[in-house]
Amino acid sequence: MAAAAGFAGPTEATICASLCVCDTNWARPLIGDPIANVNFQLLDAEQKPAPVGAPALDLAGAPLSLAWTPYPSMTTPRSSHAAAVLLGRVYVAGGGTYPNALASVEAFDGGAHGAWETVASMTTGRSSFALVALEGSPLLHGGGGMLVAAGPDNSAEVFTPARDATWAPIASMTTARQNCAGAALHGKAYVSGGCKDYSCDNALASVE
Repeated sequence: MAAAAGFAGPTEATICASLCVCDTNWARPLIGDPIANVNFQLLDAEQKPAPVGAPALDLAGAPLSLAWTPYPSMTTPRSSHAAAVLLGRVYVAGGGTYPNALASVEAFDGGAHGAWETVASMTTGRSSFALVALEGSPLLHGGGGMLVAAGPDNSAEVFTPARDATWAPIASMTTARQNCAGAALHGKAYVSGGCKDYSCDNALASVE
């Protein structure tokens, strides 16, 4: 016997956030249950729980509204910098323009009343580079996490959050990468694409 399934989403960019197997005897359609890694919350205009039936919806804790919420400013103006989330903190690193790239790094715990905290600087200034967060990395005794910074040349370094922690150089990449991108998968950092130099005449397709 065939069955019909309904998918729902609250915005044009979120059209498949819930799934429901439909019943022809229903008086009205339902949005169903959230799909994997999504949760629903009913919130009012002040982002507080709203009664059932109220015209408000929040997906995965991120309010779907047209307004941005101001947060505390960083301690240092930055452009062409990199950011990553590690163990519940937002880290921003580097930035600026060649040859005056920044090496400084700061962290933020979140919240409208939070504050940015300066942490150990990288061993060298970096801009237009990749910053990758590894959590539960097998490279660390007992798990934990680390940040991996790579580019815009072929150098790379790591940082493990701890008291008096510092950045430490690691093996260089096989290719210099300006404007590259980074991602984590299964405890490994991957750096992709970019350009060999600041002129960026030819983009790279390689990954390492």
